[in-house]
Amino acid sequence: IAPRLSRDCDGYEAALKQMSEAEPEVLEQISRRAAQLANRGRIKPGSEVRVVENGQLTRAMVRTAPTDADGEYEVSLWTQVSTVNQQAEEGFNTTRPRIRTRPRVQIYASDKQRQQLSQQCLKAVASRHALTGATDATPPSPPPTSQEFLMLLYADASRTIPQLRALATVVTQRATGVRATVAPLKGQVRACVKTQDKYSGDYSRLTDLARMTFECSRLSQLLQVLEVLTTAADFEILFIKDRLMGAFDSSQTGGYRDMLINLRSHRTGHVCEVQLTLSPLLKIKTSGGHAAYSFARMFLLFEEEINHYEGGLNAKVLRRISCGMLRSIECRFDDELAPLFDGLIEALSSPSCVLSSIELKGCNWPKGRTVGELLAPLTRAGTRMRKISLGDMANVCGELPADFFEACTLLTYLEIDRFPKLGGTIPKTIGKLWAVREIQMWGNNLEGSIPAEISGCVALETLGLSTNRLSGPVPEGIWKSMPNLSSLSLFQSTDELYISREGAEALKTRNQFKKLKLPSIRDA
Repeated sequence: IAPRLSRDCDGYEAALKQMSEAEPEVLEQISRRAAQLANRGRIKPGSEVRVVENGQLTRAMVRTAPTDADGEYEVSLWTQVSTVNQQAEEGFNTTRPRIRTRPRVQIYASDKQRQQLSQQCLKAVASRHALTGATDATPPSPPPTSQEFLMLLYADASRTIPQLRALATVVTQRATGVRATVAPLKGQVRACVKTQDKYSGDYSRLTDLARMTFECSRLSQLLQVLEVLTTAADFEILFIKDRLMGAFDSSQTGGYRDMLINLRSHRTGHVCEVQLTLSPLLKIKTSGGHAAYSFARMFLLFEEEINHYEGGLNAKVLRRISCGMLRSIECRFDDELAPLFDGLIEALSSPSCVLSSIELKGCNWPKGRTVGELLAPLTRAGTRMRKISLGDMANVCGELPADFFEACTLLTYLEIDRFPKLGGTIPKTIGKLWAVREIQMWGNNLEGSIPAEISGCVALETLGLSTNRLSGPVPEGIWKSMPNLSSLSLFQSTDELYISREGAEALKTRNQFKKLKLPSIRDA
Protein backbone atom coordinates (compact mmCIF):
# COMPACT_ATOMS: atom_id res chain seq x y z
CA ILE A 1 0.00 0.00 0.00
CA ALA A 2 2.71 2.46 1.03
CA PRO A 3 4.73 2.18 -2.23
CA ARG A 4 1.53 2.66 -4.24
CA LEU A 5 0.69 5.77 -2.21
CA SER A 6 4.20 7.11 -2.80
CA ARG A 7 3.93 6.60 -6.57
CA ASP A 8 0.47 8.18 -6.61
CA CYS A 9 1.70 11.23 -4.67
CA ASP A 10 4.41 11.78 -7.28
CA GLY A 11 1.86 11.24 -10.06
CA TYR A 12 -0.63 13.73 -8.62
CA GLU A 13 2.10 16.34 -8.15
CA ALA A 14 3.45 15.87 -11.67
CA ALA A 15 -0.04 16.05 -13.22
CA LEU A 16 -0.97 19.24 -11.40
CA LYS A 17 2.40 20.81 -12.25
CA GLN A 18 1.88 20.02 -15.94
CA MET A 19 -1.60 21.56 -15.88
CA SER A 20 -0.30 24.65 -14.10
CA GLU A 21 2.53 25.11 -16.59
CA ALA A 22 0.04 24.80 -19.47
CA GLU A 23 -2.04 27.65 -18.00
CA PRO A 24 0.29 29.89 -15.98
CA GLU A 25 -1.14 31.69 -12.94
CA VAL A 26 -4.62 30.13 -13.30
CA LEU A 27 -4.12 27.89 -10.25
CA GLU A 28 -3.24 30.95 -8.17
CA GLN A 29 -6.35 32.72 -9.51
CA ILE A 30 -8.48 29.76 -8.40
CA SER A 31 -7.14 29.88 -4.85
CA ARG A 32 -7.52 33.67 -4.62
CA ARG A 33 -11.11 33.48 -5.85
CA ALA A 34 -11.96 30.63 -3.49
CA ALA A 35 -10.56 32.63 -0.56
CA GLN A 36 -12.64 35.68 -1.55
CA LEU A 37 -15.80 33.58 -1.65
CA ALA A 38 -15.25 31.52 1.50
CA ASN A 39 -13.26 33.72 3.88
CA ARG A 40 -16.04 36.14 4.82
CA GLY A 41 -17.92 37.05 7.96
CA ARG A 42 -16.70 37.98 11.41
CA ILE A 43 -14.64 35.52 13.47
CA LYS A 44 -14.82 35.64 17.25
CA PRO A 45 -11.65 35.87 19.36
CA GLY A 46 -10.73 32.44 20.67
CA SER A 47 -11.76 30.67 17.46
CA GLU A 48 -9.33 28.16 15.98
CA VAL A 49 -8.55 28.86 12.33
CA ARG A 50 -5.94 28.18 9.65
CA VAL A 51 -3.58 30.72 8.09
CA VAL A 52 -0.81 30.36 5.53
CA GLU A 53 2.61 30.66 7.16
CA ASN A 54 5.78 29.99 5.20
CA GLY A 55 3.78 28.41 2.40
CA GLN A 56 1.87 25.99 4.64
CA LEU A 57 -1.59 26.02 6.19
CA THR A 58 -0.95 26.37 9.90
CA ARG A 59 -3.20 26.13 12.96
CA ALA A 60 -3.85 29.46 14.65
CA MET A 61 -6.13 31.03 17.22
CA VAL A 62 -7.76 34.43 16.84
CA ARG A 63 -6.59 36.78 19.59
CA THR A 64 -8.28 40.02 18.59
CA ALA A 65 -10.79 41.00 15.91
CA PRO A 66 -10.88 44.34 14.06
CA THR A 67 -13.67 46.85 14.63
CA ASP A 68 -14.21 47.35 10.89
CA ALA A 69 -14.55 44.90 8.01
CA ASP A 70 -11.31 46.02 6.34
CA GLY A 71 -9.18 45.70 9.46
CA GLU A 72 -6.76 42.92 10.34
CA TYR A 73 -7.10 40.10 12.85
CA GLU A 74 -4.36 39.24 15.29
CA VAL A 75 -3.72 35.50 15.46
CA SER A 76 -1.37 33.29 17.44
CA LEU A 77 0.19 30.34 15.60
CA TRP A 78 0.40 26.88 17.14
CA THR A 79 3.94 26.66 18.51
CA GLN A 80 6.17 24.03 20.03
CA VAL A 81 8.88 25.36 22.35
CA SER A 82 11.77 23.21 23.53
CA THR A 83 14.53 24.87 25.56
CA VAL A 84 17.43 23.23 27.37
CA ASN A 85 16.73 22.74 31.11
CA GLN A 86 13.16 24.01 30.72
CA GLN A 87 9.84 22.25 30.39
CA ALA A 88 8.68 21.79 26.81
CA GLU A 89 5.57 23.70 25.73
CA GLU A 90 3.10 23.59 22.88
CA GLY A 91 -0.03 25.51 22.07
CA PHE A 92 -1.22 28.96 21.05
CA ASN A 93 -0.15 30.73 24.26
CA THR A 94 3.42 29.62 24.99
CA THR A 95 6.16 31.75 26.50
CA ARG A 96 7.37 32.33 22.92
CA PRO A 97 4.13 32.98 21.01
CA ARG A 98 4.24 33.60 17.28
CA ILE A 99 1.85 36.49 16.67
CA ARG A 100 0.74 37.44 13.17
CA THR A 101 -1.78 39.84 11.65
CA ARG A 102 -3.97 38.81 8.74
CA PRO A 103 -6.92 40.29 6.83
CA ARG A 104 -10.13 38.25 6.90
CA VAL A 105 -9.65 36.98 3.35
CA GLN A 106 -6.44 35.21 4.45
CA ILE A 107 -8.03 33.43 7.42
CA TYR A 108 -9.56 30.00 6.82
CA ALA A 109 -12.28 28.99 9.28
CA SER A 110 -12.03 25.42 10.56
CA ASP A 111 -15.71 24.59 11.06
CA LYS A 112 -18.30 23.87 8.41
CA GLN A 113 -21.94 24.87 8.69
CA ARG A 114 -24.24 22.37 10.39
CA GLN A 115 -27.43 20.98 8.96
CA GLN A 116 -30.82 22.26 10.07
CA LEU A 117 -34.03 20.44 9.27
CA SER A 118 -36.37 22.09 6.77
CA GLN A 119 -39.76 23.51 7.74
CA GLN A 120 -41.36 20.65 5.84
CA CYS A 121 -39.60 18.12 8.05
CA LEU A 122 -40.44 20.04 11.22
CA LYS A 123 -44.12 20.15 10.17
CA ALA A 124 -44.02 16.36 9.72
CA VAL A 125 -42.60 16.02 13.22
CA ALA A 126 -45.37 18.26 14.59
CA SER A 127 -48.09 16.28 12.78
CA ARG A 128 -46.81 12.98 14.12
CA HIS A 129 -46.50 14.52 17.56
CA ALA A 130 -50.14 15.67 17.46
CA LEU A 131 -51.30 12.13 16.62
CA THR A 132 -49.86 10.93 19.91
CA GLY A 133 -52.33 13.12 21.80
CA ALA A 134 -49.63 15.35 23.28
CA THR A 135 -50.92 18.70 24.53
CA ASP A 136 -47.80 20.89 24.07
CA ALA A 137 -48.22 23.12 21.01
CA THR A 138 -44.57 23.10 19.87
CA PRO A 139 -43.00 19.64 19.84
CA PRO A 140 -39.25 19.45 20.39
CA SER A 141 -37.07 19.02 17.32
CA PRO A 142 -35.37 15.60 17.24
CA PRO A 143 -31.83 15.77 18.64
CA PRO A 144 -29.08 15.67 15.98
CA THR A 145 -27.72 12.45 17.48
CA SER A 146 -30.96 10.54 16.90
CA GLN A 147 -31.86 8.20 14.06
CA GLU A 148 -35.03 10.24 13.55
CA PHE A 149 -32.91 13.31 12.75
CA LEU A 150 -30.88 11.27 10.24
CA MET A 151 -34.01 9.98 8.47
CA LEU A 152 -35.45 13.49 8.21
CA LEU A 153 -32.09 14.71 6.93
CA TYR A 154 -32.27 12.08 4.20
CA ALA A 155 -35.71 13.40 3.26
CA ASP A 156 -34.30 16.91 2.86
CA ALA A 157 -31.37 15.54 0.86
CA SER A 158 -33.72 13.67 -1.47
CA ARG A 159 -35.72 16.85 -2.14
CA THR A 160 -32.47 18.69 -2.96
CA ILE A 161 -31.32 16.21 -5.63
CA PRO A 162 -33.53 17.69 -8.42
CA GLN A 163 -32.02 21.11 -7.71
CA LEU A 164 -28.54 19.66 -8.08
CA ARG A 165 -29.49 18.16 -11.44
CA ALA A 166 -30.79 21.55 -12.57
CA LEU A 167 -27.55 23.16 -11.36
CA ALA A 168 -25.55 20.58 -13.33
CA THR A 169 -27.39 21.59 -16.50
CA VAL A 170 -26.71 25.29 -15.95
CA VAL A 171 -23.02 24.77 -15.24
CA THR A 172 -22.34 22.46 -18.20
CA GLN A 173 -24.10 24.90 -20.54
CA ARG A 174 -21.95 27.81 -19.40
CA ALA A 175 -18.68 25.91 -18.88
CA THR A 176 -18.08 24.00 -22.11
CA GLY A 177 -16.45 20.59 -21.83
CA VAL A 178 -17.14 20.12 -18.12
CA ARG A 179 -18.66 16.80 -17.09
CA ALA A 180 -21.23 16.84 -14.26
CA THR A 181 -22.28 13.84 -12.16
CA VAL A 182 -25.01 13.90 -9.51
CA ALA A 183 -24.31 10.98 -7.20
CA PRO A 184 -26.95 8.87 -5.46
CA LEU A 185 -27.60 9.71 -1.82
CA LYS A 186 -24.82 8.60 0.48
CA GLY A 187 -25.45 5.10 1.84
CA GLN A 188 -26.91 4.96 5.33
CA VAL A 189 -24.28 2.54 6.63
CA ARG A 190 -21.43 4.74 5.44
CA ALA A 191 -23.21 7.83 6.81
CA CYS A 192 -23.56 6.23 10.24
CA VAL A 193 -19.96 5.01 10.32
CA LYS A 194 -18.61 8.40 9.25
CA THR A 195 -20.73 10.22 11.84
CA GLN A 196 -19.54 7.99 14.66
CA ASP A 197 -15.88 8.12 13.59
CA LYS A 198 -15.58 11.83 12.76
CA TYR A 199 -18.47 13.67 14.38
CA SER A 200 -19.09 11.85 17.68
CA GLY A 201 -22.56 10.77 16.56
CA ASP A 202 -23.76 14.27 15.54
CA TYR A 203 -25.65 13.86 12.24
CA SER A 204 -26.04 17.63 11.81
CA ARG A 205 -22.39 17.70 10.72
CA LEU A 206 -23.08 15.43 7.73
CA THR A 207 -22.98 17.69 4.70
CA ASP A 208 -22.42 15.17 1.90
CA LEU A 209 -25.63 13.12 1.81
CA ALA A 210 -26.52 14.98 -1.41
CA ARG A 211 -23.47 15.49 -3.59
CA MET A 212 -22.29 16.10 -7.10
CA THR A 213 -19.02 16.32 -9.05
CA PHE A 214 -17.79 18.58 -11.82
CA GLU A 215 -14.88 17.05 -13.72
CA CYS A 216 -12.65 19.57 -15.53
CA SER A 217 -9.89 18.80 -18.01
CA ARG A 218 -8.25 22.23 -17.60
CA LEU A 219 -7.68 24.61 -14.72
CA SER A 220 -9.45 27.41 -16.58
CA GLN A 221 -12.58 25.23 -16.74
CA LEU A 222 -12.50 24.75 -13.00
CA LEU A 223 -12.22 28.51 -12.48
CA GLN A 224 -15.19 28.99 -14.79
CA VAL A 225 -17.27 26.45 -12.84
CA LEU A 226 -16.43 28.25 -9.62
CA GLU A 227 -17.66 31.53 -11.09
CA VAL A 228 -20.92 29.94 -12.29
CA LEU A 229 -21.59 28.53 -8.81
CA THR A 230 -21.33 32.03 -7.33
CA THR A 231 -24.34 33.10 -9.43
CA ALA A 232 -26.49 29.99 -8.87
CA ALA A 233 -29.97 31.31 -8.02
CA ASP A 234 -31.08 28.38 -5.83
CA PHE A 235 -27.90 28.00 -3.76
CA GLU A 236 -25.43 29.94 -1.64
CA ILE A 237 -21.79 29.08 -0.97
CA LEU A 238 -21.14 28.38 2.71
CA PHE A 239 -17.71 26.78 2.85
CA ILE A 240 -14.83 25.97 0.50
CA LYS A 241 -12.04 23.52 1.25
CA ASP A 242 -9.39 24.38 -1.30
CA ARG A 243 -7.21 21.30 -1.55
CA LEU A 244 -5.69 22.62 -4.79
CA MET A 245 -3.83 25.47 -3.08
CA GLY A 246 -0.10 24.93 -2.66
CA ALA A 247 -0.30 25.49 1.09
CA PHE A 248 -2.56 22.45 1.57
CA ASP A 249 -0.74 19.37 2.90
CA SER A 250 -1.92 16.63 0.54
CA SER A 251 -0.09 13.86 2.42
CA GLN A 252 -3.26 13.27 4.45
CA THR A 253 -5.25 12.62 1.25
CA GLY A 254 -2.70 10.33 -0.37
CA GLY A 255 -1.52 13.21 -2.57
CA TYR A 256 -4.93 13.73 -4.18
CA ARG A 257 -6.13 17.31 -4.65
CA ASP A 258 -9.51 18.82 -5.46
CA MET A 259 -11.88 21.50 -4.22
CA LEU A 260 -14.83 20.76 -1.92
CA ILE A 261 -17.67 23.28 -1.73
CA ASN A 262 -20.67 23.27 0.60
CA LEU A 263 -23.79 24.80 -0.94
CA ARG A 264 -27.05 25.46 0.90
CA SER A 265 -30.32 25.18 -0.97
CA HIS A 266 -32.61 28.20 -0.61
CA ARG A 267 -35.66 25.93 -1.01
CA THR A 268 -34.89 23.11 1.42
CA GLY A 269 -32.17 24.68 3.58
CA HIS A 270 -30.17 21.49 3.08
CA VAL A 271 -26.37 21.67 2.85
CA CYS A 272 -24.87 19.57 0.05
CA GLU A 273 -21.36 18.98 -1.24
CA VAL A 274 -19.97 19.88 -4.65
CA GLN A 275 -16.60 18.49 -5.68
CA LEU A 276 -14.52 20.17 -8.37
CA THR A 277 -12.04 17.67 -9.77
CA LEU A 278 -9.34 17.63 -12.45
CA SER A 279 -9.40 14.81 -15.02
CA PRO A 280 -5.65 13.93 -14.92
CA LEU A 281 -5.76 13.58 -11.13
CA LEU A 282 -9.06 11.71 -11.21
CA LYS A 283 -7.57 9.23 -13.68
CA ILE A 284 -4.86 8.30 -11.16
CA LYS A 285 -7.43 8.06 -8.37
CA THR A 286 -9.81 5.78 -10.28
CA SER A 287 -7.02 3.52 -11.55
CA GLY A 288 -6.40 2.18 -8.05
CA GLY A 289 -5.19 5.24 -6.19
CA HIS A 290 -8.39 5.64 -4.20
CA ALA A 291 -8.33 1.97 -3.19
CA ALA A 292 -4.79 2.37 -1.85
CA TYR A 293 -5.86 5.52 0.00
CA SER A 294 -8.88 3.72 1.49
CA PHE A 295 -6.71 0.85 2.72
CA ALA A 296 -4.17 3.32 4.12
CA ARG A 297 -6.93 5.11 6.01
CA MET A 298 -8.30 1.77 7.27
CA PHE A 299 -4.87 0.74 8.56
CA LEU A 300 -4.27 4.22 10.03
CA LEU A 301 -1.20 4.85 7.88
CA PHE A 302 -1.91 8.58 8.02
CA GLU A 303 -1.88 8.60 11.84
CA GLU A 304 1.22 9.94 13.59
CA GLU A 305 1.42 6.82 15.77
CA ILE A 306 2.03 4.81 12.59
CA ASN A 307 4.08 7.11 10.35
CA HIS A 308 6.35 8.54 13.09
CA TYR A 309 9.15 6.54 14.73
CA GLU A 310 11.23 7.41 17.76
CA GLY A 311 13.99 5.09 18.97
CA GLY A 312 17.01 3.16 17.73
CA LEU A 313 17.57 2.08 14.15
CA ASN A 314 17.09 -1.53 13.12
CA ALA A 315 16.36 -3.50 9.96
CA LYS A 316 12.58 -3.25 10.46
CA VAL A 317 12.72 0.55 10.73
CA LEU A 318 14.81 0.75 7.54
CA ARG A 319 12.21 -1.34 5.71
CA ARG A 320 9.46 1.00 6.90
CA ILE A 321 11.47 3.99 5.62
CA SER A 322 12.18 2.28 2.30
CA CYS A 323 8.58 1.28 1.54
CA GLY A 324 7.11 4.66 2.50
CA MET A 325 5.41 3.88 5.81
CA LEU A 326 7.42 6.35 7.88
CA ARG A 327 7.25 10.10 7.35
CA SER A 328 9.44 11.13 10.30
CA ILE A 329 12.09 9.49 12.50
CA GLU A 330 13.91 10.56 15.66
CA CYS A 331 17.02 8.66 16.77
CA ARG A 332 19.06 9.86 19.74
CA PHE A 333 22.25 8.33 21.21
CA ASP A 334 21.87 5.29 18.97
CA ASP A 335 24.85 2.90 18.77
CA GLU A 336 23.42 1.17 15.69
CA LEU A 337 23.87 4.04 13.24
CA ALA A 338 27.41 3.06 12.18
CA PRO A 339 26.67 -0.57 11.20
CA LEU A 340 23.35 0.45 9.58
CA PHE A 341 24.59 3.62 7.87
CA ASP A 342 24.69 2.15 4.35
CA GLY A 343 21.26 0.61 4.91
CA LEU A 344 19.90 4.00 5.98
CA ILE A 345 21.28 5.68 2.85
CA GLU A 346 19.73 2.93 0.71
CA ALA A 347 16.35 3.28 2.45
CA LEU A 348 16.36 7.07 2.06
CA SER A 349 17.22 6.62 -1.65
CA SER A 350 14.26 4.29 -2.26
CA PRO A 351 11.74 5.60 -4.83
CA SER A 352 8.99 4.80 -2.31
CA CYS A 353 10.54 6.78 0.57
CA VAL A 354 8.31 9.65 1.73
CA LEU A 355 10.32 10.82 4.76
CA SER A 356 9.95 14.55 5.38
CA SER A 357 11.55 14.82 8.84
CA ILE A 358 14.73 13.23 10.20
CA GLU A 359 16.52 13.70 13.52
CA LEU A 360 19.84 12.06 14.41
CA LYS A 361 21.40 13.26 17.67
CA GLY A 362 24.40 11.87 19.55
CA CYS A 363 24.58 8.73 17.41
CA ASN A 364 27.77 6.83 16.51
CA TRP A 365 28.33 8.25 13.04
CA PRO A 366 30.78 5.99 11.17
CA LYS A 367 34.33 7.27 10.78
CA GLY A 368 35.27 8.71 7.42
CA ARG A 369 31.69 9.17 6.19
CA THR A 370 30.68 12.68 5.13
CA VAL A 371 27.55 14.66 5.87
CA GLY A 372 27.04 14.93 2.11
CA GLU A 373 26.39 11.19 1.91
CA LEU A 374 23.33 11.56 4.15
CA LEU A 375 22.19 14.82 2.60
CA ALA A 376 22.36 13.44 -0.97
CA PRO A 377 19.13 11.37 -0.79
CA LEU A 378 17.47 14.16 1.18
CA THR A 379 18.47 16.56 -1.60
CA ARG A 380 16.71 14.30 -4.10
CA ALA A 381 13.62 14.43 -1.88
CA GLY A 382 13.64 18.19 -2.49
CA THR A 383 10.59 20.14 -1.39
CA ARG A 384 9.21 17.15 0.51
CA MET A 385 11.69 17.77 3.33
CA ARG A 386 10.43 19.90 6.22
CA LYS A 387 12.81 19.19 9.12
CA ILE A 388 16.43 18.03 9.27
CA SER A 389 18.06 17.85 12.69
CA LEU A 390 21.60 16.45 12.91
CA GLY A 391 23.75 17.13 15.95
CA ASP A 392 26.49 16.11 18.39
CA MET A 393 28.27 13.45 16.30
CA ALA A 394 32.04 13.87 16.41
CA ASN A 395 32.85 11.73 13.35
CA VAL A 396 30.80 13.77 10.88
CA CYS A 397 33.10 15.30 8.30
CA GLY A 398 33.02 16.83 4.82
CA GLU A 399 31.40 20.05 3.67
CA LEU A 400 27.85 21.33 3.19
CA PRO A 401 26.72 20.67 -0.40
CA ALA A 402 25.34 23.70 -2.23
CA ASP A 403 22.69 21.73 -4.14
CA PHE A 404 21.09 20.61 -0.86
CA PHE A 405 19.95 24.15 -0.03
CA GLU A 406 18.85 24.74 -3.60
CA ALA A 407 16.59 21.66 -3.59
CA CYS A 408 15.05 21.62 -0.10
CA THR A 409 13.43 25.05 -0.32
CA LEU A 410 10.47 24.21 1.93
CA LEU A 411 12.52 23.30 4.98
CA THR A 412 11.17 24.97 8.10
CA TYR A 413 13.83 23.67 10.52
CA LEU A 414 17.51 22.99 9.80
CA GLU A 415 20.00 21.87 12.43
CA ILE A 416 23.54 20.74 11.58
CA ASP A 417 25.60 21.50 14.68
CA ARG A 418 28.35 20.29 17.01
CA PHE A 419 30.38 18.64 14.25
CA PRO A 420 34.01 19.69 14.89
CA LYS A 421 35.19 18.01 11.66
CA LEU A 422 32.60 19.67 9.43
CA GLY A 423 34.47 22.29 7.42
CA GLY A 424 34.12 24.35 4.29
CA THR A 425 31.98 27.43 3.88
CA ILE A 426 28.30 28.24 4.14
CA PRO A 427 26.99 27.94 0.56
CA LYS A 428 25.39 30.98 -1.04
CA THR A 429 22.39 28.81 -1.88
CA ILE A 430 21.34 28.96 1.79
CA GLY A 431 19.30 31.97 0.69
CA LYS A 432 16.95 29.62 -1.17
CA LEU A 433 15.46 28.51 2.17
CA TRP A 434 12.68 31.11 2.12
CA ALA A 435 10.40 29.12 4.45
CA VAL A 436 12.93 28.17 7.14
CA ARG A 437 12.17 29.44 10.66
CA GLU A 438 15.22 28.11 12.49
CA ILE A 439 18.81 27.44 11.43
CA GLN A 440 21.32 25.99 13.90
CA MET A 441 24.85 25.49 12.55
CA TRP A 442 26.92 26.32 15.62
CA GLY A 443 29.84 24.33 17.01
CA ASN A 444 31.19 23.25 13.62
CA ASN A 445 34.42 24.16 11.82
CA LEU A 446 32.86 26.38 9.14
CA GLU A 447 35.03 29.16 7.75
CA GLY A 448 34.74 32.07 5.38
CA SER A 449 32.06 34.72 5.42
CA ILE A 450 28.34 34.56 6.07
CA PRO A 451 26.97 34.90 2.52
CA ALA A 452 24.90 37.98 1.77
CA GLU A 453 22.36 35.65 0.14
CA ILE A 454 21.22 34.58 3.62
CA SER A 455 18.91 37.59 3.43
CA GLY A 456 16.65 35.35 1.34
CA CYS A 457 15.69 33.48 4.55
CA VAL A 458 12.95 36.02 5.16
CA ALA A 459 10.94 33.83 7.56
CA LEU A 460 13.88 33.18 9.89
CA GLU A 461 13.16 33.47 13.62
CA THR A 462 16.26 31.79 15.08
CA LEU A 463 19.80 31.79 13.68
CA GLY A 464 22.73 30.15 15.47
CA LEU A 465 26.20 30.28 13.87
CA SER A 466 28.39 30.65 16.97
CA THR A 467 31.66 28.81 17.63
CA ASN A 468 32.81 28.33 14.06
CA ARG A 469 35.75 30.01 12.27
CA LEU A 470 33.68 32.54 10.36
CA SER A 471 35.17 35.85 9.26
CA GLY A 472 34.31 39.09 7.52
CA PRO A 473 31.32 41.39 8.00
CA VAL A 474 27.88 40.23 9.08
CA PRO A 475 25.60 40.89 6.05
CA GLU A 476 23.09 43.69 6.55
CA GLY A 477 20.26 41.45 5.38
CA ILE A 478 20.25 39.90 8.86
CA TRP A 479 18.86 43.09 10.38
CA LYS A 480 17.10 44.46 7.31
CA SER A 481 15.40 41.42 5.72
CA MET A 482 14.39 39.24 8.69
CA PRO A 483 11.51 40.95 10.51
CA ASN A 484 10.67 37.88 12.64
CA LEU A 485 14.19 37.25 13.92
CA SER A 486 14.06 36.91 17.72
CA SER A 487 17.12 34.77 18.52
CA LEU A 488 20.56 35.46 17.03
CA SER A 489 23.86 33.95 18.08
CA LEU A 490 26.96 34.88 16.05
CA PHE A 491 29.70 34.90 18.72
CA GLN A 492 33.05 33.49 17.55
CA SER A 493 36.21 32.61 19.45
CA THR A 494 38.16 35.16 17.39
CA ASP A 495 37.46 38.71 16.20
CA GLU A 496 37.58 37.85 12.50
CA LEU A 497 33.79 37.96 12.21
CA TYR A 498 32.40 41.42 12.92
CA ILE A 499 29.25 43.48 12.64
CA SER A 500 28.95 47.16 11.81
CA ARG A 501 27.99 49.54 14.56
CA GLU A 502 24.86 50.42 12.59
CA GLY A 503 23.83 46.78 12.44
CA ALA A 504 24.52 46.18 16.11
CA GLU A 505 22.43 49.19 17.11
CA ALA A 506 19.61 48.18 14.78
CA LEU A 507 19.45 44.72 16.38
CA LYS A 508 19.83 45.93 19.96
CA THR A 509 16.97 48.41 19.62
CA ARG A 510 14.54 45.66 18.72
CA ASN A 511 12.40 44.59 21.66
CA GLN A 512 11.65 41.15 20.24
CA PHE A 513 15.00 39.45 20.96
CA LYS A 514 15.05 36.69 23.54
CA LYS A 515 18.67 35.86 22.75
CA LEU A 516 21.24 38.14 21.12
CA LYS A 517 24.96 37.27 20.99
CA LEU A 518 26.93 39.39 18.55
CA PRO A 519 30.54 39.18 17.33
CA SER A 520 32.94 42.10 17.62
CA ILE A 521 31.58 45.51 16.63
CA ARG A 522 33.43 47.78 14.19
CA ASP A 523 32.75 51.16 12.66
CA ALA A 524 31.72 51.00 9.03
